Amino acid sequence: RGLKKAAPTPPPSSPPTPAKKKILKLWTVKPCDTLWDISATVYKDPLLWSAIYEANKDKLVDPWILPVGETLVIPELTEKEKEKYIKLSRELMSEMADRPLGPKCPPYVANCTEETPQ
Repeated sequence: RGLKKAAPTPPPSSPPTPAKKKILKLWTVKPCDTLWDISATVYKDPLLWSAIYEANKDKLVDPWILPVGETLVIPELTEKEKEKYIKLSRELMSEMADRPLGPKCPPYVANCTEETPQ
């Protein structure tokens, strides 16, 4: 009698998977490396260190302690992402300003070499 069937409801779509970050390069941590120094070398801007930290949170418990020998992902960044990470770096540095960090290198790593005490 003139009744129309409702169109079938499409199944719920899954949320789009986020695009994987493009990897600019991989970096193997050496004694005395810091995210600040790695960022200055790779990006020519030390304030982008938080981008490296965020990309490697699964490997790094603390942005100030880098396990020697660990391979870090260095993500490729857009200009907008660079602005975001510079802001984040400043915020994290402000939060950490009162935290005692200790020496950059253990005392036995003279001149940041891999030699251990005899």
